[in-house]
Amino acid sequence: NEARWPHPNLHHIDGHDLVRSLLMISIFLNRVHFPRSEQQLDSLPSPLPSHGGSNEPSPNARRTGLRSGELVFNWTNSRGRTYMTKTSHSQAGEDRIVAFLWKALNPTAAPTYLDLGAAHPIDDNNTYLSYEMGGDGVLVEADSGYGAAYREHRPRDVAIHAAIVPARLGHQTHVEFFKSDDPGWNTISKAHAEIGASLGKGYGMDTLQVPARTVASILETFFPHRSPDYVSIDVEGIDGEILSDWDFRRYRPKILVVENAGGRRIHDEIMFASGYQLYGFTLVNSIYVDGGILNQMRF
Repeated sequence: NEARWPHPNLHHIDGHDLVRSLLMISIFLNRVHFPRSEQQLDSLPSPLPSHGGSNEPSPNARRTGLRSGELVFNWTNSRGRTYMTKTSHSQAGEDRIVAFLWKALNPTAAPTYLDLGAAHPIDDNNTYLSYEMGGDGVLVEADSGYGAAYREHRPRDVAIHAAIVPARLGHQTHVEFFKSDDPGWNTISKAHAEIGASLGKGYGMDTLQVPARTVASILETFFPHRSPDYVSIDVEGIDGEILSDWDFRRYRPKILVVENAGGRRIHDEIMFASGYQLYGFTLVNSIYVDGGILNQMRF
């Protein structure tokens, strides 16, 4: 389709390019402070570029906020008329990229998923959009404070109160859990907690003892016959160890979203060695797709 972009040298875009463009938008959003109120939104400068989907000239995209942690992309034309809206619950639009990939893979079915370090059931959550699409899966979270919210907002999902631990700690039934004033920094890694404390993340002197589960035990219990279609891993400081423990020959998700370290892609080596390709990078997370599947996809 042909579209008029703000830049005169950009004239043609297809569905694949649209996702790449959204990736760049999400990178931009992650580089700057994202406002949490309509008053802050009103003070933002220029709108974002749109995809080509309107017959009206010079379409623009604006972002608006609903709840904390939710991004809404509104594509509007030169007359201010909205012709497309996309909502994201992830930090940097990762769930929208996953939804695009999944629809290309299987447009008639909803995905199953495993969310390791699920935290809030909606805000900054990588799997809630898949839930809205009709999917269901397993949420694993060490902080028991989310239990009631899971029951209210994710009743189809199975919620497990446990910390995901690497295989080297698999003999332990419980593990030390460092809880931060910023839930995004909750961790079982003392080293990660020390980094957070140096950044003013508000760790208390006391720690909690929480149930411990390895990823192998979760998969064997809840996915005994088939792998989840989609996996999100956000376990603050031990993501790499969890990937190293993963048996990709037995359990092979089609899509994985894995948290990066300080905006660095530190998981490429193990993922590439396991036959996955990097599809997207948002500084916050990297998005990997099974290489055999990606090579056959048509967008």
